[in-house]
Amino acid sequence: MHNLEAAGILEAITALEDDFSSKFDGVLTAINGIKSDFKHFSGRLGQAEDRIGDIEDSVAGHKTKIASLEKKVSELTSKMDDVENRNRRSNLRLVNLPERVEKGNAVAFLEKWLPDALGLETFPAPLIIERAHRLPGALQCSAPRVMIMKFLNFQDKSHAGNQKQG
Repeated sequence: MHNLEAAGILEAITALEDDFSSKFDGVLTAINGIKSDFKHFSGRLGQAEDRIGDIEDSVAGHKTKIASLEKKVSELTSKMDDVENRNRRSNLRLVNLPERVEKGNAVAFLEKWLPDALGLETFPAPLIIERAHRLPGALQCSAPRVMIMKFLNFQDKSHAGNQKQG
C-alpha cells in the first residue's frame, strides 16, 4: 500500500507539473507578446520623439525668421511713412478759391496767380508747381472745394505758406 500511495502521489505531482507547465507556457507566451509589443511601441515612440525634435528645431528657426521679418516690416513701414511724409511736405492746401477759376488747367493758373496774389518778391525764382487738383466732393455745396498743389521746391511752398493775403 505504501507503493500505491507513493505512485498516487507521484502521479498527482506529475499531473500538477504538467498543468503548471502548460499554464506557465501560456504566461510565457503572453509575456513574449507583451515584450514584442513593447519593443514595437518603443521604436514608434523613438521615431515620434525624433520627429517632434525635428519639428521643435524647425519651429525655433521659424520663430527667429518671423522675428527678423517682423523687424524688417517695421523698418520698411517706417521708411515708407517717411517717404510719404517727405513727398507731402511740398503740398499746400488752398481753401476758398472759387470753383472753375482755374479754367481746367490748375497748374498754369496757380503758377501765374500765386505770384500775383502773394507778390513777386515771395518767389525769388520762377514758381514751378508739379501738379494741382481739387479734392473730390459735391459741386452743389456752398463752399468751394479745397485745392491741393505740389510745389517743385519746398522753399516755394514755405514762402507761399508764410505769406498772408491782405
